[in-house]
Amino acid sequence: MLFGEYDWMVVYEVPSGKEAAATMLATTGVGAVTDTRTMLAMTAAGGKAAFEAGQALGAAYRAPGRSRRLGACPGWSRRLRRALRVGASWR
Repeated sequence: MLFGEYDWMVVYEVPSGKEAAATMLATTGVGAVTDTRTMLAMTAAGGKAAFEAGQALGAAYRAPGRSRRLGACPGWSRRLRRALRVGASWR
């Protein structure tokens, strides 16, 4: 039983965000659900990988209006792809 903001809640597990989006599109597309909110839950390993990727990207991020854009840096695409791999450092 839920009291407060939500009338009911569904918790389910899918292999990726792609399947989660497909499920939401299917249920909202036919009018079965009119108002939805989704939340991503991660495993500890997935969370650690996300923090490591964020840390690597954070070192190279420049706020808007600062110096030059990330995209203007020579070789940024290659370094970005490498940093997104789990455990890789930005440099």
